Amino acid sequence: MAANLTIDGTEVFVKENGVIRYLFPGPHHTFTVRAEHHPVSGVTNADSDNTTSDQFTIYAGENKVWGVSDEGYVYNRRPAFQVAGTQHLASANLRNWRTVICNDGDHFDNKKGIFTAPITGTYYFILSFTGQDSTAPIYPRFYINNTEYSPNMSQMHVDAGPGDGADVQSNITIFLLKNLDAGDYTSVRVHSNSTFYPDGIIFAGWLF
Repeated sequence: MAANLTIDGTEVFVKENGVIRYLFPGPHHTFTVRAEHHPVSGVTNADSDNTTSDQFTIYAGENKVWGVSDEGYVYNRRPAFQVAGTQHLASANLRNWRTVICNDGDHFDNKKGIFTAPITGTYYFILSFTGQDSTAPIYPRFYINNTEYSPNMSQMHVDAGPGDGADVQSNITIFLLKNLDAGDYTSVRVHSNSTFYPDGIIFAGWLF
């Protein structure tokens, strides 16, 4: 049996098949609040199963955006990405990553090599690689909205190896914690006067 409540032509309370939902219409989206059954189960950690676990949840349309379990654990979707690749590089943007490991929210554009912040907040980024055969220093840099943003990194670089640099491997990892406005975009570039051959590159970031 259904029992609904409508105010000024807008449905705000729905009870159907024993499930109660509260609707909050906005200018462009309707948010739904409801309690759901979310049993906890696992193959390798079966001792922690909880078949009676419930969640208090919020949906935007069909997309779950927030939830808290009866034990206080919070589901809070956060934009995050991690990509990897191996590329022959000189001074260039890093793009067309071979492997997308994670792209929660699809805010990382693999073809352009940029991450666009979907919401204002503090973001954490990492660039890490191991390279070899460089005959000149290598300068990795973060860029925000196509402008270099690497405070205290103006002299950070990987030195060339002895001689022609052959068979000399170097590793560097740089981090950035930065407040971004919604719509700001982040990318990474490498500056060098010679080509180097990374054995592996990782670029990752997430809402902190």
